Formats: sequence, structure tokens, C-alpha cells
Amino acid sequence: MIGSASSSRARLADLLVIRSRGGAPYETVVTSTPADVMLVAVSGVPLYGDPTLMTTLLPGKKLEELTVCGEKKLLFLDSALPGERWKTVRRQLEAELQRYASNLAPIECGSGGFHAFAARCSHHPRSTCGVQRPRRR
Repeated sequence: MIGSASSSRARLADLLVIRSRGGAPYETVVTSTPADVMLVAVSGVPLYGDPTLMTTLLPGKKLEELTVCGEKKLLFLDSALPGERWKTVRRQLEAELQRYASNLAPIECGSGGFHAFAARCSHHPRSTCGVQRPRRR
């Protein structure tokens, strides 16, 4: 578990760790790609990340290997979905999203990070990119 202790009560953390690109922290965040994500933890539980971090934080746990943008990553589903595999979860997500005329967005591996992603999505009026465009008055 990842978290901090405050008084006698523990607080669990949601955490995103991104590989530094050597510039300002803001630029690192907005220009990062999925390959730069080193760790994602939700409610103190590491769910996704680089193999070294995941195996260190979750020794002996069942981790599923994925290749994301040419980088090896590990996924830990057992905390939220015991016994499930990513392939099955993805298929279930796709089926459910189809009910709403939507789909899973593709993983963008190229450079440009969030700014390029938002610019591409802003040109599509019914985009499922997850970027909220301001309403015109």
C-alpha cells in the first residue's frame, strides 16, 4: 500500500509517476506519452507500471504483462477484479461502451503528449477523447 500516516489515521494515495524528460515538471506532464508512465496507484494499490516498480511493490502477486508503446509494463487486476485477465476486461469494456455508441480510445504513442492529443480531438464534434471543449456563446 502506498500512502501516508496522519495522526493515527492512514490515508491511501492515488498516485501517478511519470518519467522525467529533464525539463520543467509541467512540460514533463503535458508532453509525456503512455511509455513515460512509470506507476499508477489507486487507493494506495499499485495497478500499473514499470516491471521494476511493480514487482518491488507487489512481491509474489500475479501481474499481467502488457506492451504499451514498445515498453514492457505490468498490470495488477487482482485487487479490483480477482481472477480476471486484461483481455477479458477489455472485451467487456468494449461491449459495454458499444451500448452507448462509443469505444475505447486508442493509445497514442507518438510525441506531443496532451497538447497534441487535445488538438486532434477538438476537431471532432462528437469525439470520445475525453477532452471537454468549452461551449461557444
